[in-house]
Amino acid sequence: KQGKYRFRMLNGCNSRVLRLSLSNGASFQVIGTENGLLPAPVSRSTLLLASGERADVVIDFAAYAAGTQIVLTNDAPAPFPGTPGEGVIPNVMRFDVVGAPGHVAPLPPALRPVTPIDPLEAVQTRDFELRKVPDPCAGNMWTINDLGFDTITEYPVLGTTEIWRFINQSGVSHPMHMHLVSFQILDRQPFTLQDGQIVPTGPPQPPDASEAGWKDTAIVG
Repeated sequence: KQGKYRFRMLNGCNSRVLRLSLSNGASFQVIGTENGLLPAPVSRSTLLLASGERADVVIDFAAYAAGTQIVLTNDAPAPFPGTPGEGVIPNVMRFDVVGAPGHVAPLPPALRPVTPIDPLEAVQTRDFELRKVPDPCAGNMWTINDLGFDTITEYPVLGTTEIWRFINQSGVSHPMHMHLVSFQILDRQPFTLQDGQIVPTGPPQPPDASEAGWKDTAIVG
């Protein structure tokens, strides 16, 4: 119908990153992340979702004539970030606009307060280094701090705040998911390895406004 629709988007792919946009280049409104609404709607024309990430998105079809076809497309290479155009599965969903009125009320300018956590509240900072290493069965396997996923090493204290830093040395982007806890993204920072040492190649970058809510999954480049 010719109006607004709210979509709860989930990247349910096992390993594929999705970079979503509308085939006519129109913008849409991002209103929520995994665990709640954003402070205010954020207008975007592309949306990046790694495996497991979710987003609440409002797309408005009110301005389109009946019979208009718009495709939700993906242009993310696989693996990601990879080579542009390589391994892309482009077509996600097609919308066919019909000549009937839909929901046309405006979005509220404010949604839900999200109070930023003060990093000075952190009682501890933990580093987690992600690598892909050779594996005789699967070809390669993921490790964190050179350990597999059956080893428990971290014991945060309930009610405290910590900073977790994910250092991705794998060469591909990877989503990091926290079980049973919500978090806020502080920043992302590019780096290179020199003689095994991490050397930043640029300043820390704050998260996009579309990520400025409560998360439980975030892409790590």
